[in-house]
Amino acid sequence: MILAIAVIVILIVIIPFEVCRDWAFICENTGSRKGYRAWFFGLETGHWYKKSKLEEFMEAKHQNVLTYRWISYAGTGRNVYGSAISFRHGFPGPIMSITYDILNWYVSRINDEDKRALYDVFASGDRQRISKEISTIFDQYLNFPNKKNEP
Repeated sequence: MILAIAVIVILIVIIPFEVCRDWAFICENTGSRKGYRAWFFGLETGHWYKKSKLEEFMEAKHQNVLTYRWISYAGTGRNVYGSAISFRHGFPGPIMSITYDILNWYVSRINDEDKRALYDVFASGDRQRISKEISTIFDQYLNFPNKKNEP
C-alpha cells in the first residue's frame, strides 16, 4: 500500500515536469527554418536547418545585405514520457502561411531580379505587402499546369 502511494506521488511529480522543449523557428526574411531540442539541464540536441532557395540566392548574390529575423513558431515542452505538456512560441508574420516547399518552388522559377525583390518585400516587415506577395505565390502555384512531382 505504501509502495503504491509512493509510486502515485512520484508519477504526480514527474509527469508534469518538463524535461525538454522542441523549438522551431522561421526566418521571416528568407523562409528558412531551423530548430532543436533543449533539455532542462542546458544541453541542446537534434539541431536541424532547412535553408530556403531564397536564402541560397541571397548568400550567393547579395550576402552583404542578407539579414535574418528568426521567430519561433513551435516551442513544445515534453515530459519524461515524451507527451506535450506546454506550448510557447512567437508569432511569425504572414510568411508562416506558405510552406517551405511552395516557397522554394516559386523561387526556383523566378529570375534573380524578382528573387531580390521578394527578399526586399519579406525583409520590409510590412505584413500587408508580404501577405499580398504570398497570395501571388499561391495563385501562381495553384494555376501552374502539370504539377506532377511538385511539392
